[in-house]
Amino acid sequence: MNRRTFLQSAMVMTAASRLRGQAAVSEWGGPVRDIHLHLRQNADGNFNHIQGSGVSNAVLLSNATAAAHAKELIAAYPGHFVWFGSADVTQPDAIDRLTKALDDGAIGLGEMKSRVEAAGPEMQRVYALASERNVPVTLHFQEISQPGSVGTYNTGLKKF
Repeated sequence: MNRRTFLQSAMVMTAASRLRGQAAVSEWGGPVRDIHLHLRQNADGNFNHIQGSGVSNAVLLSNATAAAHAKELIAAYPGHFVWFGSADVTQPDAIDRLTKALDDGAIGLGEMKSRVEAAGPEMQRVYALASERNVPVTLHFQEISQPGSVGTYNTGLKKF
């Protein structure tokens, strides 16, 4: 998926939320969308977090195995959440798991965070799936180890 397609997807999400009446003006002067919210164990915790931040809706980022939990949250708070599914791309069943996540309602892939090169063969398979299904992909780029996140992930940003 190229940048233009990603931006078009983001605009579609924005338009869809307005059609559902979720674009009410907030204290920020307009709707605020959080595109990087990790799924919490407690459904109310996710909703309380966005409400406390003045966020109108959010993209939940979780492992593909959490489909049921993500779908429960989306159903409990209509119009406030959508879901992206992820998997460790170094695992042999990663593409199958990502495909199942999309079939289960994920509208994108991410946050992809694996110890691979962003332009490497593992991620190329993810990009091919995203292209086939016309969905965006979010990546965690990390070229150096950090205290809260030891190691590197999706390296080679310059080459990518």
